Amino acid sequence: MGKIYQKMYRGRKTLSKGVLGGLLNKYVLKKFSFHFFRLRRCGGFTLIELLVVVLIIGILAAVALPQYQKAVIRSRATEALVGAGVLVQALDRHFMATGAYTEDMENLDIVLPQSKYYQYLIRLPEGNARIQIYPIPGQWYKGFPSFEYSLEKNRTRYCFASVNDKQANDICSSLGKFSHTWDNTSNYYKM
Repeated sequence: MGKIYQKMYRGRKTLSKGVLGGLLNKYVLKKFSFHFFRLRRCGGFTLIELLVVVLIIGILAAVALPQYQKAVIRSRATEALVGAGVLVQALDRHFMATGAYTEDMENLDIVLPQSKYYQYLIRLPEGNARIQIYPIPGQWYKGFPSFEYSLEKNRTRYCFASVNDKQANDICSSLGKFSHTWDNTSNYYKM
């Protein structure tokens, strides 16, 4: 607004321009324009700028949250696999000492740490020892795969997941190759 007054007085040669105009220009207009621009710069963020920032944060959260959940499930699956490996070694030691496998974990020479997410079961169907690892029912939610170790000569290991559970199937497919579907309920992946 100060520039408009300066343009108006520029073309006239009057006493008011000389004395009053100089005073007006020197004291009023310069201070007015300074305060006007100063207030404009310190006003803060506009609504559009804030909306853009919120939108960017929302997009980042939408991309990062599923990846974070997948990483958490993978780490829990890794914990289960490490526990199964320790259990397999303990069962082998027990077999070499006694000549037979056992279903009772108390007969083994290890103390398996209690998992918050998985339970370990030893099965002896028809003399073939198998370790089955399932999510604990109270802690179970979609996305957790299950595992099965066979202690036969070929030592097969499987990861299996519900046919409808895409996240658990993704984790199993990253650990092994698709083998078969059992009873149209579970997909088995050979590790």
